[in-house]
Amino acid sequence: MSRAKEADKVKKARIILAGCGVLLLALVGFMLWGKQKFVPENVTFAILPDTQLYAQSMPQIFEAQTRWIAENAEKEGIDFVLHVGDIVNNPFHPQQWESAVAAMDWLDQAQIPYAVATGNHDVDYKAAHVEMDQYYDDMRPAHENFLHYFPREKFEAMETYGGHSENGYNQYHFVPCGSGEILVLALDWRPSQQTLAWAETILQKYSDYPTVLLRHDFIRSREVQTEALEPAVLSGDESRKVWDVIKKYDQVFLTVNGHLSVEHGMLQNDAGHDVLAVMVDFQNEFRGGNGWMSMLKLDFDNDTIAVNSFSPYVMTIPEAERGEKDLAELHDPLYEYQVPFPLTERFQMITG
Repeated sequence: MSRAKEADKVKKARIILAGCGVLLLALVGFMLWGKQKFVPENVTFAILPDTQLYAQSMPQIFEAQTRWIAENAEKEGIDFVLHVGDIVNNPFHPQQWESAVAAMDWLDQAQIPYAVATGNHDVDYKAAHVEMDQYYDDMRPAHENFLHYFPREKFEAMETYGGHSENGYNQYHFVPCGSGEILVLALDWRPSQQTLAWAETILQKYSDYPTVLLRHDFIRSREVQTEALEPAVLSGDESRKVWDVIKKYDQVFLTVNGHLSVEHGMLQNDAGHDVLAVMVDFQNEFRGGNGWMSMLKLDFDNDTIAVNSFSPYVMTIPEAERGEKDLAELHDPLYEYQVPFPLTERFQMITG
């Protein structure tokens, strides 16, 4: 080969390599541009505790809660509503479901998205002739009242909707948070192994989404109450079974449940990071809870998770007519608190 031809060949090779370099740089630039940095903003969740006794005999209290959310969502910056389950008290009574749907309709009409976690009082285990603790979500017939009154179609209309498990008892949503989104994963009272496997597929698929776990039963009250933030106590074997799955996924930073009482504490996942566990349930109090509910704020400005509790129902009672238990706001440290939490750093770790 002549030197001229050889030089020409080298020149062409250099041009091709240069072109490939430009394309590679363009591709890298496009990938970096396409994955924008997650810049979070404060998010507020309204938490509806067990509403079972309201649905049974005091629907005006349930309605007072959801009506207040609908009328104050913009003012209070409410982004999403978490219902911790036990929507009704007797799952085989259509009237209770109708009362619950009528109350939740305030949110539907105001286009305020929400997720619900099925509770033990929402599924008809007696009709199946099994014990409550053994009625898993893969055993239930298609005509269960929960599926009739809270079908997936109700949630599909919400902008936050992500999907349901095949059996309809588990769901997930994407809640806007600044330039990104938070995943809310709601799991059944008794998730089957099939459901836990489904949950893992969601957590694996959205591993870079900060995640909130919503369940009816998860943590319980400690035997001795102190004002100090202490480790959370799981409520039993079923909760430990769920936690054994959840703790493998570092993007889960918060859990919310009801069922037993009011409590909060820290869990630690397999990566050694804190997960704040919050329990909200007032059903054993005056008037089945007297309309008390909670607001939970993710405050990125101060790196805290703040909770406050109040009653929209009591607010409707003239002050002169309120009894000593009719408290519009609850200021006990169990019901009103701020937990220092490295939200900004944690979200950066999760989202990259």
